[in-house]
Amino acid sequence: MPIFPRRQLQLMLDELGPWLSKSKATDLLNRIEKDDPDQSIPGEYELGVAWGLSKITELQVAPTFGRKNPDFLTTNLFPDKPAVIEVTALSDDALSGQSSMDRTANIINQFADRIRKKASNNLHYTFLETSGYRPVPMKVAIGPWTHRSQYYRQRLTSKKFKLTSSHETQLRTWLASWPPPQPLRIEGEGTVVLVSWKEWVHPFTKTFSSMPSEVHDLTENPIYDRLKEKEKQLAAVPNDHLKCIVLGDAGCRLLHKPNDFDGMRQRVSGKDIIFQFLQDSNVDMVCILSPRRRNEYATWNHNNPRLWHIDIFDKRERHSNYYDRLNELRDRLPNPYLHGYQARSWMQQGMLAPQARGQYLPLTYSWGGSRGMTAKISARALLELLAGRMDGRSFNAWVAGEDNLFERWLAQGYSIADISFESQGTHKDDDYIVLKLEPDPNASALRLPHKLTDEKTDGTH
Repeated sequence: MPIFPRRQLQLMLDELGPWLSKSKATDLLNRIEKDDPDQSIPGEYELGVAWGLSKITELQVAPTFGRKNPDFLTTNLFPDKPAVIEVTALSDDALSGQSSMDRTANIINQFADRIRKKASNNLHYTFLETSGYRPVPMKVAIGPWTHRSQYYRQRLTSKKFKLTSSHETQLRTWLASWPPPQPLRIEGEGTVVLVSWKEWVHPFTKTFSSMPSEVHDLTENPIYDRLKEKEKQLAAVPNDHLKCIVLGDAGCRLLHKPNDFDGMRQRVSGKDIIFQFLQDSNVDMVCILSPRRRNEYATWNHNNPRLWHIDIFDKRERHSNYYDRLNELRDRLPNPYLHGYQARSWMQQGMLAPQARGQYLPLTYSWGGSRGMTAKISARALLELLAGRMDGRSFNAWVAGEDNLFERWLAQGYSIADISFESQGTHKDDDYIVLKLEPDPNASALRLPHKLTDEKTDGTH
């Protein structure tokens, strides 16, 4: 799966079993196995946090407070009082308007396919944007001034979009020529989109907007809204407990880079939003859990693994030792498999299903001189080749390399002298088959013996 390997997920589920009721375990398992990343990735974060907490604290899963069942209760995560924790995960989907753009594209596609068969295969959608300044009331007037200017930038897409008869007439006329010579502009219900014909359009790149995922208001945004939703789960928690929310980065720029802001354009940061929420609520603490490279700004990935990072936002100023066990939780978690945005993309493409193409370990080999060489190949790829799920060309592309090292070695007279298995444990969803190759007469021309008699003798012994 995207955040943790499937083997690791199963290990976590098995080890967390004593803390889970059958209904809770079933719910967690079903969410993790969903094809929808908005279900699966939050489920993985919840499982990972629960598993990590079970290793370092006393844990209760789904405790009862009033009519609510928050995710976790821990008695000794913090030194002075128990804590009740809610876990969620966010992506840029809401910030980017992706769901409403996809909805608009699907509405137009369905109508276009009725006019011209399979027309939607070649349609691409570019959503426009608008920006400027608008007056907003000030909480406290300064002299005669009661309003201030606030910068706004808005993607022109809406979940209320629908095709009107005028739109349908436009589309019929536009689709009469194939391919249409010019893009078609469609406007309505807060939406402005250019529909254009392309020779080929990938199913997951049918929509585009030049506006990145950004926020210009501290409270009118999906992160603040999600935090307010989670606050309701903690409403009945008594005041002698800490109320905490963990936000998992499922491909959300404001969580991945919480300190990133633009003062000139009044673009707020994830940190700003969270502190505004803490000021407005009775929640004590919000933490961001995010997979990032050790050095996010490096241009190479060698010796630059993905690690867990935790950003802690607290209403109160406390000594750094207060968060020691939170940092221990971060360090206990197995290294993340992918970044949040990669995890989401891979899931949408069906790349992480158990019967999908495997995640192959790279080929490695070492030269042993006259003793031959040792090569390590993906066990999953070899099994798929034997099962007929992968042909020789794909095996070369994914495992042997386009040059096909195995063909080269066989042509040089090497054959397999020994085979062994090298497990990668639960941290990888693949293992290695280790092949020892040595020079072998069954693959090479016969040669003269190593020792020959002196030609001056008659050859007798």
